[in-house]
Amino acid sequence: MSERLLVIGLDGADWRTLGPMIDRGEVPNLARLCEEGSAAPLRSVMPPVTAAAWTAFATGLDPGGTGIFNFRALDFSRPGAYHPSLVDSRDLRGLTWIERLPPDSVSCVGLPMTFPPFPIPGVMLSGFPQPSH
Repeated sequence: MSERLLVIGLDGADWRTLGPMIDRGEVPNLARLCEEGSAAPLRSVMPPVTAAAWTAFATGLDPGGTGIFNFRALDFSRPGAYHPSLVDSRDLRGLTWIERLPPDSVSCVGLPMTFPPFPIPGVMLSGFPQPSH
């Protein structure tokens, strides 16, 4: 049997909050997953923003390597340096570990910054941000 991996990311959650909830029995399914698998805190990137953190997680590169620092594109010719347009998966530099897996071996569901979906060796259901229509 081949090895299997399930990665669950809880954006904005940390063990200072989750640990006591597990201890009080408030999240029994999460407690069971932690007991039967592995769980550990991850240090975030700088800036600690969802767009930058998830693209770093997916590629192993820091925001300077991925080119994604926030949900808005950088434009140093503008005050504040942010352009009004949103970044998306087409702005991501670097391959993700998901793209490097064997064919038909992965299902990726709801990973932030994967819209529009890009080719992976399996199935992808894009995460946010997505167009509203």
